[in-house]
Order: sequence, then structure tokens, then C-alpha cells
Amino acid sequence: MSKKEKKTEFYDFGNFRLKRATRRLLGSDGKVILISPKSFDLLLLLAQNSGEILTKEDLLNKIWGGEYVEENNLTVRIAEIRKAIGENRGENVFIQTIHGHGYCFVAKVKMHSEIGPPETETRNVSLAVLPIANESGDPNFEYLCDGVTESIINNLSQSKQIRVISHNTVSLYKNKTPDLQTIGQELDISKVLVGRLYKVDEQLSLSIELINIKDKSQIWGARFAHLPSNLLETQEAIANKISDILLLKLSGSEKKLSAQRQTKNGKAYLSYLKGRYFWNKRGIKDIEKAISYFETAIENDPDYALAYTGLADCYCMLSSYGFTPLRDIAQKAERAVSKALELDETSAEAFTSAAYLSSNFDRNWQKAEREYRRAIELNPNYMQAHFWLASLLSKTGRFDEAILQIKQAQKIDPLSIPSNRALAKILYLARRYDEAIKKCYEILEINPNFGPANGLLGMIYRDKKMYKEALQEVNKLIEFSIAEYNPPEQNGKKPLSPSQKQLIFAESDPEATALAGQVYALNGEKNKALKVIKWLEDLSALRYVEPHAIALVYAGLGNKDKAFEYLEKSIADSSAILTYFKVWSFLDPLRSDPRFDDLLQRIGFE
Repeated sequence: MSKKEKKTEFYDFGNFRLKRATRRLLGSDGKVILISPKSFDLLLLLAQNSGEILTKEDLLNKIWGGEYVEENNLTVRIAEIRKAIGENRGENVFIQTIHGHGYCFVAKVKMHSEIGPPETETRNVSLAVLPIANESGDPNFEYLCDGVTESIINNLSQSKQIRVISHNTVSLYKNKTPDLQTIGQELDISKVLVGRLYKVDEQLSLSIELINIKDKSQIWGARFAHLPSNLLETQEAIANKISDILLLKLSGSEKKLSAQRQTKNGKAYLSYLKGRYFWNKRGIKDIEKAISYFETAIENDPDYALAYTGLADCYCMLSSYGFTPLRDIAQKAERAVSKALELDETSAEAFTSAAYLSSNFDRNWQKAEREYRRAIELNPNYMQAHFWLASLLSKTGRFDEAILQIKQAQKIDPLSIPSNRALAKILYLARRYDEAIKKCYEILEINPNFGPANGLLGMIYRDKKMYKEALQEVNKLIEFSIAEYNPPEQNGKKPLSPSQKQLIFAESDPEATALAGQVYALNGEKNKALKVIKWLEDLSALRYVEPHAIALVYAGLGNKDKAFEYLEKSIADSSAILTYFKVWSFLDPLRSDPRFDDLLQRIGFE
């Protein structure tokens, strides 16, 4: 065998093939089946030891190398493998569970090898596009740097042959100069793209370097001189050049996706970048600004698909944050999504927005799941699709599958605190309280001031009847909400009085206040609970308060009639929170009432 040739091992079982060298699982049609690296290692180990019983301890040691991990990680990986090869739990066509002991690969495995030219290792390419540094001296170009960074990430992430870290995670490195080796370890990547934006006279210049982390060598570098109106061409040229450098074997459809021109209008593109810049800030005023910029982008180019998806995402976010009833904006969001899909039927972003509406407004779980999975098929690197699919699966009680999806989101967005909080929430909904508590404390070690983790701890302690601890955590969430809250503009209404301003800020998270009220009720402090209800009713005269928040307190007080009265209002508002009613523990006091089963059926649960 010459040095240029390579011995390749194959493991065939059923209609599947494992390729050890390139770490690929192939189906009967020869197409790659996506599977996480740890799950591939586990499947390979099982196949190599076909017919032998491997204990859980052996598997954990060999796959995780002695690193401490919970046994649940092994269960999750087995579930992912079974899903990838189409085996339902209990079928034992390929993998047999030896209860209390381990697993055995029972399918017949044929191992063979062949000698041939080395294959390009594109499956192992992992890349982070770090935030482009604004060296122009003009803070007005911050949105440009962020926008071009996100555009390059979106372009590259269309490939199924490369793992691209999400914009949410890389944004944490903005205005920082961390060591490349540290970045490589934190994100588990091999290459980084770094860039700087300069301004000379009226002309912008963008320098880009693609760097190999292992030896810090430059793989490729370029300098692009352009005016703002040429940014679209620039980001496409950069992304396409990087694709060539990384030897990505794009299929015809992927080439079409990565080269697809969303708009030729420079003004529309700049407005879109500004829209995404403010969208990523997530505050209520920021979302309102984002809507304005997306609408401007559409005015400049009525056929700009991404601008419509941005608009739909803003409407969905207004609802999910509890600022606006979904029924009031659902039609606007649906029109935006429909237009985006009409213009671009390959848009993962549009399918994800459509799925959100199918789940939260139409409450059509099957349709929503199909749309999320279509989005992931189009772009496996689109984190939001994995994130929201995990949420959907947890709401319908499919917790193991939900955990698999949020783990996929975390691979794309490894430093994301919201993704970690989502995992903790899924564990909480599954009533796996100790695991959820551990995950919340891990989040708070990273960011001690992340109030949503405190709020989740408050709900867990409430369920565990640890009311003192629950109130301590809920109060931390309320303090966090006051600091973070940006009240919406009054749109021509009378200015708020000082007392009204105090109320609207103090109750900036009505659900957190309601949670405190329910804890008071469960702890026998009825007067305090009733005072919370009065606060929430006063607040509802100034801003939208989701009715379920008041129902939460009444449920704690044991006043079922009042609780159902406000839950009916939630149905009338088409509140997105309805989708949690099947699994949410705060409703447990109402589940024995016949009205609750009727309510679940009307929401869409069987």
C-alpha cells in the first residue's frame, strides 16, 4: 500500500454501513445519516463487539474516557442511535437492552476493508466565524459588522458537511481577544474566521483570515474594499471562497442554497442587517425597531424572503414574551411566513417560523413537527429549529426526544445559556427535579445573574414544597426582570403617572409575580396571595397580562372556579402558554376536575 493510499474499514449491518475513517453512518441509498460524534463512537463500539454484552460502566469508560458523566447520557445516545437506524424501543432488531446491566448489538455485522485513495475528511470540519471587529471608529457600523458576521454564518451553515457555530455563541466573543486555543477547546472546533472592518475616507475595507487553530497558521486571507452597497456581494464572495478552501463537497442543492441571492437591493440588505442586529438584542423596544427595519427592507425589495421571515420572528417573539396576545398578531405573522415560503421554498428560517405558528397558534402538533424537521433537513446548522422542536416535543410529553434535539442545538450553540436553561426546563417538565436543579446551578455558575434560571429553581422548589427557598429564587427572577425590562412605547396614549410607572416596572414579569403569589397560597399565606392577584389585575389595565398568570395564583388557593375562568380567557387569547398545559405542574391541582380534560381537548391534546 503506497503512502497516498488508505485502508478503509467498513461495518455493514442490515441496510446500513459504518465508515470508520470518515466517521459516517450511511443508509441503503448511500446517503449520510446525521448522528452526533459520541453516538457514532457508541454505535461503532457496539458493532465491533456484535453479540457481546457490554456493561454500562464499560461503555461510559470507553466512550467518555473516564470523564464523569451521568448514566442518562448513555440512554440518550442509545435513543439517538435507535432513531437514526429506524428501530423503536423494544424491537431489538439491532440493539438489545440488558436491563440493569448494559447493551448488546444483536444484528449480524460484516466487517471488511479496501485500499484506495484517501477520502477528504470534510465531515470533521468545524468552524467558528468570530464577530467582525469594528475598527472604523464609527459606532454606527456595529450593526454592519454583526450583520455581515451572521450572513457569513448563515451562508456556510447551509452545508450538511460542516459544523458551523451559531451566531448566538460567537457573539459572546464580541469586543474580546481570547486565545485561539481557548476558543478551540470551548467550542470544540478546528478553524476560526476572523475579520476587521476599516474605514478610509468614505470607503469601507474588510480584511478576513481563516486560521487553523492547532498551529495558528493562516489557511487563507483576503482584503475586500467596497462601499456599503456592495456588502452583499462581499459576504457571498467570502463564504464561497471559504467553502472552496475547506474542500466542501457540496451537493447540487447545497451549492444552489449557498449561492442563492436573497436580494440585489443594497438598501434592502442594509435594512435587513439592522433588523437582525436589533432582533438579536431581544428587548421589547429592540424588537419594535427590528420590525421597522424589516418593513423598510420589504419596501425596498418586496421579493426579499429573509426580510419576511425576520418580520414573522419579531411577531412570534412579541407573543412568546407575553407583551401581546398571539391572536392579535398571528395573521400578520402568517402572512409574512406565507410570503417568505412563496418566494423561497428552501428557507429553513421560514419553515421554522411556520412551525412556531402551527404549534403555538393552530396547535397542530403533527404539522409543526413536520415543518421543524423540514427546516432541519434544509439546514442542520439552524439552531433555532432544533431549539423550538425540542420545546414542542417536551410540551407533548416526548422528553427523551426533546433532550436529543436540545443537545443538537447545544452543539451548534455550545456557550448558549438559553439552550442550557431549555435543557433544565425539559428536565423540570419531565419531573426529573434533581437533574434540573443541578443544571440550573451549572448555569448560575456561568452567569450568577441569569434570572430565568432562578425562576426555574423557584418552580422546582415549589413542587418540592420548599416554599422558603422557592420565594428566594422567584424574588431573584423579579429583580432580574426589573433590570432587563424595556416597556413598550405608549403609542400616543397619555403619559404614565409616576405611580403607574412604578407599577409597570415592578411587575415587569407578571408570571414571576404570579409564581410568588402561588407559593404564598400553597404556604398558607392567603392574604399575600390575594394581594398579588390585585396587583396583577391593576397591571392588566396598563399592559397586557397573560390570564394564566392570575389562574396560577387561584389554583394555589384552591379556587378552581376562578382558575378555570382565567384559563378560559387564555384560550380566548390563543395564548402560546396553552401549549404547556399537558405537562405544566402548576396545573396539577386542577387535573382531577372534569373541566380540565375538556380544556385539554379544546387546546388540541387527546
